[in-house]
Amino acid sequence: MPKSYKFEKFHKVQDDSGIVPHKHCPVCGRQIYDLQREYCSDACKGISENKDKGKKKKMYRMIAISVIAVVAVLIVMILLNNN
Repeated sequence: MPKSYKFEKFHKVQDDSGIVPHKHCPVCGRQIYDLQREYCSDACKGISENKDKGKKKKMYRMIAISVIAVVAVLIVMILLNNN
């Protein structure tokens, strides 16, 4: 291999297919050669955390709407039975 090989330190750990062991960032899809890291950058980590927070808020909002709907139906049923 020539000295200009971009990932020379990984050359020795290539498997039989010639592919360097890596994984991909779950946010942007970039290759990550450090297998201990989950994201390629702090920016991608922040984006992922914000998405998780948004999902939690959405779940709590749906639960609240469901509870309010059930309570409203019960109140209407009670009011109609009293007449």
